[in-house]
Amino acid sequence: MSITPIQPGTAYATQPASTKQTTGTEKSGQTQAVNSPVSAIVDIKSGWELMLSRLWEVDDPNYEPPYVSQFERDSYRGKVYSFLNYEDRKLVSELYEYARDNGISFNKVDDFAFYLSNYRSCPDVNPGYLGFIDYSDNPGEFRPEDEKIIQRLLTSKAIKDTTIDHGFLNLMFNSPNKTAHGGIDFEFLQEVVFSHSASGSDGAADPDAVVPLRPWQIVEMF
Repeated sequence: MSITPIQPGTAYATQPASTKQTTGTEKSGQTQAVNSPVSAIVDIKSGWELMLSRLWEVDDPNYEPPYVSQFERDSYRGKVYSFLNYEDRKLVSELYEYARDNGISFNKVDDFAFYLSNYRSCPDVNPGYLGFIDYSDNPGEFRPEDEKIIQRLLTSKAIKDTTIDHGFLNLMFNSPNKTAHGGIDFEFLQEVVFSHSASGSDGAADPDAVVPLRPWQIVEMF
C-alpha cells in the first residue's frame, strides 16, 4: 500500500503554526506580564512553553501533549504535532530557545516542527519518487540558493554525525516540490544540522564526500 505525504493545511485539521498571526512579543519570545510603577516585568518563556503555545496553543507549562504513532495516522484527526516523539519535542524546544536568543523568527521553528511531524507520521515516503506530484506549477528542482545550501550540507563533515534524523533530512534534500518541504528555510536548517553535529559544527567540508544524483537527474536518466 502506498502512502502519500501529508500536504500542508489539509491533514489532521491543522496547518503550519507560522501561518497564524503573531504579535511582536511572540516573535521576540517575550510576553508583557505586569506594569509596575517602577518598570515593566517581562516574562521570558522557556522553549517548552513556546512550543506548547505555538504548536498546541496551550498556555499551561505542565500540559503533556498526546503522542500518536505512525500506525494510528489513519484514524487520528488531532494536531499533526502529536506525531513528534519525546526527542523531537526536546529538539523543537531547544530550537525555540535558540531562535529567541538569536533574534530568529519563530516561524522558522514552526515550519521545521510541522514538516518533521509530517515525516514522523509517514516516515516511509520515498523522497526520490516524483510521480505522485503535479509539477505543472512547481518545477522538479530546488531554487538555486536552496540547492547551494543542500550541496554544502551533503558535502559537510556535519552530515555524517548530526543528531538530526537522517531520514527526515533525506526527505528535505530530495523533495523539490513544496508538498514535502514547503516552508522549510534551508539556511535555518543548515544552522540546525551544524549545531547538532559533534565533528562538523564549524561547517567544515568533507573532502571525501560524493553527492548522489539529484532526483531530477535520476528522472532524466530514465
